[in-house]
Amino acid sequence: MLEESFLNLQITIILMLGTLIFIFVNFKRRDLIAYLPAYILIPPGYLFVYLQIYSSSFRLLGNFLFLIGVLAFISAIYYEYFKTVKKMHGTTPKNGRNSILLVSLSPFTSLIVGIQIVFSILILIAIAMLIKLFFMKRNTKHATLIVFLISALITAVSTILSSFTLPGMWEFSFVATIIFCTLYLMFPILIFLEEKLVKSKIEVKESEEKYRLISENANDLIAILNDKYEYEYINEQAYLRILGYSKD
Repeated sequence: MLEESFLNLQITIILMLGTLIFIFVNFKRRDLIAYLPAYILIPPGYLFVYLQIYSSSFRLLGNFLFLIGVLAFISAIYYEYFKTVKKMHGTTPKNGRNSILLVSLSPFTSLIVGIQIVFSILILIAIAMLIKLFFMKRNTKHATLIVFLISALITAVSTILSSFTLPGMWEFSFVATIIFCTLYLMFPILIFLEEKLVKSKIEVKESEEKYRLISENANDLIAILNDKYEYEYINEQAYLRILGYSKD
């Protein structure tokens, strides 16, 4: 129990760091505002899971908070998906029916397993939506979210299996949770870096365009040669006006 408690504390700290990074580096992104409630709810949820060493009711409360956080996260994906589809096609796709899985365990364990099953079903639907969004927009955010939710799905499934005391499932569940938390931590960092990279590319393009316009309208002959003294660039209008020579 002590080892499990220590691992839960490590996971809680990683989740809290992920939330702080998300808030401080991405709070201005309009397309990420919908994900903020999830980042606020998930760390306290896992904190209560850690506090199960004092009372088993804390774990139940933690799982419910975690469920609300995951629901908020998936709702943000649903919102973005339907908004994007409606914007691009003018239509809203229909939702499919979710199957219900009944598990016969002790009341407490059964409730926890039921929560994890809800996670798994909702995450599967969200992954399908994200794959469609990725093919529509092809950006780092959706690719990262797909990997993130796949890890969440693996974590949920392994947690369900660990409730049946299958050999090695408890250890696998914690490894999967650590991977999930690491991706939770990395998601806002990757989005922040992508934004900086895009801005950098735009600035370079604008700079190149500015100097091209200056060069093309100059009254002097400007040329760029490589190390073999071969012409790589000339301001053609000036060459035509002064010497009568084109690039050819």
